[in-house]
Amino acid sequence: MQNPLTSVISYNEHFKIKCWLNAIYDGLLATVVFYNDPLPAPTTTPSVEVWYPIVGYLEYIEQGPPQKSVRMNHIYEMGGNSQNQPLDLKIDPGKTSSAIRFYTNVTLTQAERMRELADKFGIVTLNLHLYFSVLYNAGTLSQKTYGFHPVFLFNATKAQMQDWIVKWTSWYAQSEDLPSSVPKNVLDDYVEATSTFNINAFRASLVMARRALQQALEDKGAKKGFNLAAQIDELKGKGLLSDATAKLAHGVRQFGNFGAHPNDDLLAQVDSDDAKLALDITKKILKELYK
Repeated sequence: MQNPLTSVISYNEHFKIKCWLNAIYDGLLATVVFYNDPLPAPTTTPSVEVWYPIVGYLEYIEQGPPQKSVRMNHIYEMGGNSQNQPLDLKIDPGKTSSAIRFYTNVTLTQAERMRELADKFGIVTLNLHLYFSVLYNAGTLSQKTYGFHPVFLFNATKAQMQDWIVKWTSWYAQSEDLPSSVPKNVLDDYVEATSTFNINAFRASLVMARRALQQALEDKGAKKGFNLAAQIDELKGKGLLSDATAKLAHGVRQFGNFGAHPNDDLLAQVDSDDAKLALDITKKILKELYK
């Protein structure tokens, strides 16, 4: 397990914000702590009061030229503000705030792109943007409000990205009730098949289910370059697929070449029941192959 990435930003020599970033479930967790360090005497250290809401987003950097940032998703505070939690964080001199945790989702497509960048450049740079207001010297005649926009920079190494992707892939597999040993490329296709089904793109869902099926068969030793029918029969002959499961797999296969020959395939006839059946069959086969 890699250690969390860390980034620190300081303002006016005393107000410091520290952020840790690490993978969690299907995204990233940012843990933020505010510090109000005492200034050297005789300078008086002001109190600071961090005001809610605290909002922001995460982005990764596409190395150039031209270099560009790719915004990912907004952050959400883990647990949010309960009725018993103050809406503002007053931090007296020499004190530290409690940890505030923010979560953002990372799709497998985004994760794969970040992995590619880390492989190519050795690191992938991520920026976490936060927006909030701070009141200095609350309750005094000198109180003043400032707007803050800290940008925390994190450089994730190839090893860090690999660690994160393993965690995310395992979580996605678990959430789909699949064995954690299902390879990432197979899982990516299955997740895409599920996602397209959920937006009523049934033909696309069936295509991706078939793709996940074929990649899984090849991962388990089916000869590449053979048609799907031969691959199914090959793994059935090796005892990796039961007769019943092989028959179900042939049912998915019988939708044809899936777009290669539009006049011959059966995609025009695909409805939600067909796509759902293909998903269920693919999941059953994955469970059987990777049990």
